[in-house]
Amino acid sequence: MHKLIPQRDLFISSQEDFVVSIIASSATCRRGGKSVIAYMHFRYRELEFETSLSPFELFERVERHCAHAFILESLGAESEFSRFTYIGAEPYHVLAGEGNALLVNGVARKVKSPYRALKGFLPHVEGLPSHYHGGLVGYVAYDGTKYFEPAFAGEKHPIFPAFEFGLYLDGFLYDKQEKTIRYFTLADDRRDHFHELLAYPFQRGAFSASSAVPDMDKGEYQKAFRAIKEHIRAGNVFQTVFSIGFQYSIVGSPIAVYRQLRDVNPSPHMYCIKFGERYALGASPELLFRTAGRDIEHFGTLAGTVARGATPKEDEHLAARLKADEKEVAEHMMLVDLARNDVGKVSVFGSARAEKLMAVKRYSHVQHLSTEIRGTLKIGFDSFDVLASCAPAGTLTGAPKIEAMKLIAALEKSPRGPYGGSVGYISVNGDAMFAIAIRSLFVAGANAFTRSGSGIVYDSVCEGEYTEIMAKHTAMEEAIRIAAHKHVSSRPASGRTPPRQLNRAATRTMLELAAEGL
Repeated sequence: MHKLIPQRDLFISSQEDFVVSIIASSATCRRGGKSVIAYMHFRYRELEFETSLSPFELFERVERHCAHAFILESLGAESEFSRFTYIGAEPYHVLAGEGNALLVNGVARKVKSPYRALKGFLPHVEGLPSHYHGGLVGYVAYDGTKYFEPAFAGEKHPIFPAFEFGLYLDGFLYDKQEKTIRYFTLADDRRDHFHELLAYPFQRGAFSASSAVPDMDKGEYQKAFRAIKEHIRAGNVFQTVFSIGFQYSIVGSPIAVYRQLRDVNPSPHMYCIKFGERYALGASPELLFRTAGRDIEHFGTLAGTVARGATPKEDEHLAARLKADEKEVAEHMMLVDLARNDVGKVSVFGSARAEKLMAVKRYSHVQHLSTEIRGTLKIGFDSFDVLASCAPAGTLTGAPKIEAMKLIAALEKSPRGPYGGSVGYISVNGDAMFAIAIRSLFVAGANAFTRSGSGIVYDSVCEGEYTEIMAKHTAMEEAIRIAAHKHVSSRPASGRTPPRQLNRAATRTMLELAAEGL
């Protein structure tokens, strides 16, 4: 297995409209029985990009011509996380975990730990502000936990890998405060390439979807509910988050669903990531964690739910009732303890702490109890370690985490795949941000699925939990129905072939050598 070694020579200048950081990385591997060291200098640049398109319009036009693309954006209540929208296309590598192999652009390479091998593909660039500047963008699925916790042996999803990331070394950055779109790159300047893509005539195509088919009926859910309650009474678990899957057959681009989801359920952590014929798209209300330097912030404690009121006064009344509900408060505090333990594993001793205890967060349809957990990252640890420690979120498993996950694996009717996992980025400056993959749709060709769940505790009532699952499913169902209703039957607006991807062989040299060294 190779390792990219950051060298300590840092060059800073003020050219190209922005402070430029250059740092050398090296990959060591063996070729023909001899050690080979390849060096690559990554220079970060932010450049002007002229367009009248909105960030989403830019994304859907670029995505039309690219096998791999993504958008990460925030449409929820304004917060410190929602200033930037990130867009990328045509990654340098696509990296996926399958069993004990790391797939590098579809080629399997046997490694000791596929997840740990990811780290070697991420260049390190110093001196950048604390947000995304290129790097790994993708997801770790729920069953990706097997790479972190050997005791977990959840069922593998038949289509979605245990994790999948694109290594993006350029992209677009939309700043809400300045209302500007800028192009950034660590390698070639591909602005002309993207302008050429955007110049092609664009017309949204047809979309249709079948009715949702749940993977269990109400009677089967009641049986599973009773089994979970027996385990709770026996003291095996305190809570289990049980979910139901909903299958669809679709025709057309899933972007049509994401477009409607942005309107139906605008959320703080919106994402649409394309991996060939596979898509992961969602409107997550819940950030799992973020890192900035050595600061860790964990947010995966949303538990305790009540509807939004019709007026601010009614909002306050419902929130007060939520905070007075002993069951909801007990469930929330159990998850706070679980999150504090997860953060504590990778934090300096004594630094893990709870802040903003039981604050009420308001979203488009509901209000939740929320507590933030903060810590200081141990020396020698990084964002890969934080993700491994915190995923999957306790709000998607229950507690104790591993015992609850074993129960979920035994009782749920279909594998979760990316649902309940984590979606986000690890930037070249070492910072990371991952949301919990809920309120999401996962697509593979003509097949699509979503899942919704609820936390079952000692005094849970079956009818109430089943109703909560169906209510959570409503927003995605509505987005799919509207997308199908609004579809337009059309042919591509132009018969021209999109321009071929640029030849970036020189930039790939070190990355390919790195792959050969696995």
